[in-house]
Amino acid sequence: MRAPVFFFSNRLPMVALVLCALLQSMPVAAKEPGKWMKNGDPVQANAACMQRYTCHPRTSVLHSEDTFVAVTKPQMKTGVCSAGGGAIDGCNVCLVSEPTEPCMWELRKKK
Repeated sequence: MRAPVFFFSNRLPMVALVLCALLQSMPVAAKEPGKWMKNGDPVQANAACMQRYTCHPRTSVLHSEDTFVAVTKPQMKTGVCSAGGGAIDGCNVCLVSEPTEPCMWELRKKK
């Protein structure tokens, strides 16, 4: 009587090859929500001001040398100057809301 032959025993190299091909074609990671952060000081333009926002992952991301963190492009938002705690004619605080475009990040393979 013959010993039972498992279905994958003679197909193992082919299954491994197909799995490798599938993994290579998949993105490194799905897009995930990040957070907008003010970048630099606001720029005054009369009674208005402009603030640059950059997108960052919510937590630190560890990744391999062949990948990088890709984020949503920086945004400039226009707001209204406020004196804050400084001189009455100064623009010490830029009252501006975060960008409405979602901040997203993902890991991508370096080319």
